[in-house]
Amino acid sequence: MKLDCKFHSLDYSQALVDFTEKRFQKLKKFEMKPVDVHVTYSADRHNKLVEVYFNSVSGPVRAKASADTFENSVDKVLHKLVRQMGKEKSKVQNHKSPECTAESKLNAMNSLHEEVEDVEETETVG
Repeated sequence: MKLDCKFHSLDYSQALVDFTEKRFQKLKKFEMKPVDVHVTYSADRHNKLVEVYFNSVSGPVRAKASADTFENSVDKVLHKLVRQMGKEKSKVQNHKSPECTAESKLNAMNSLHEEVEDVEETETVG
């Protein structure tokens, strides 16, 4: 994951960029391919605003949050992104109906095979 940080009407802060990179390591578990993440920091009086944008497999992902400090804003944005990407990942994992997956077909065949064995055992005993 490559982070592209921009500061709108602010001075560049390497500490803030490092903090953001450290926090965004959580998103690697959702990553399907290398992603370029664009982060924009801006301040509006007492509110610190963080905007995040990147392209995902299913389309663009955007999140925006504001708080008293940039660290809190980054945490809020990260929470929003984790929720969005978690939903997207579950959609990708569960895109097939359970009846169509190989595992469910195998389980169905095993249960049928067990039923046939049970019937054969009762016939030979009785």
